[in-house]
Amino acid sequence: MKKSSFTIGERIPCIKLTVTGFEESDQHGNQRLRVVCDCGTEKTMRATALTMKTTVDKNGKVRKPHRSCGCDSTEAYKRHIHNRAI
Repeated sequence: MKKSSFTIGERIPCIKLTVTGFEESDQHGNQRLRVVCDCGTEKTMRATALTMKTTVDKNGKVRKPHRSCGCDSTEAYKRHIHNRAI
């Protein structure tokens, strides 16, 4: 399996995450990265979660790469609730 090559300080294109360091690989051999989101949240993520292509699993669920720490989905939910109230 090919390892993704990231450098510290690299901002990943099209998403809000910047690589700040590396962690030990997990028990499955997946490379782990320490990242900081534009909102300020620090998180550890699998490198494959940031570089994967959009796919559909066997249950029909669409799998997309991570674009943020989760703040995007929180903002989208707040907009959805606000639009329903109007």
